[in-house]
Amino acid sequence: MFVKAPRALSNLPNFIAITFHGSGMVGDMASCNEKVHILKATFAKFVLILGLFIFLKGSFLDAGKASASLGLPALEDSKAFRQFMMRPMSDLSKLMYLIDRLSDANIEIRYDNYYYDTKFAARLARWFLARFYRGETAEQMVMHWCNTSFPSGKLIWVRLPDGSFRLSREILLEELRELDSAIEKLSLPQNPTS
Repeated sequence: MFVKAPRALSNLPNFIAITFHGSGMVGDMASCNEKVHILKATFAKFVLILGLFIFLKGSFLDAGKASASLGLPALEDSKAFRQFMMRPMSDLSKLMYLIDRLSDANIEIRYDNYYYDTKFAARLARWFLARFYRGETAEQMVMHWCNTSFPSGKLIWVRLPDGSFRLSREILLEELRELDSAIEKLSLPQNPTS
């Protein structure tokens, strides 16, 4: 099943409440509000994962083949990398790079047996970072939020254009390593704090 984003993300809690209440999954609004709270936490994790998955598409096999097979330019030639170079060097900038890099990717994120496109994931990931980022490293964020779904604990997968699957965390961590290598090649100073 492929899910599209609601038009107004600001109405998401109401959208979730109406969906649950209207589906007969809850008996009253009190229990509906409890379910909405759980869904908000799940949604927040999902948002970051999807946004970061967008970034994943650039480094599956090796940098050149992966970017070409996904229709992405080489890392150093990408719009996402140029934007990254204009930002302060930080882990938050690296996470934003991941979101920017994969926002146009032709991949889908499988989260709890539902598939989401990267445009939707990018919007959610930006919202999630603005709301929940607290200075963690990019690697910590990937391992904490982009590894398993909440609350089911299922692994998060990415479906590539050829129909094969890869774990989201593997793709994201590979992309971070490529970014770090590009930074080293350019001899840019890295700020260990965000």
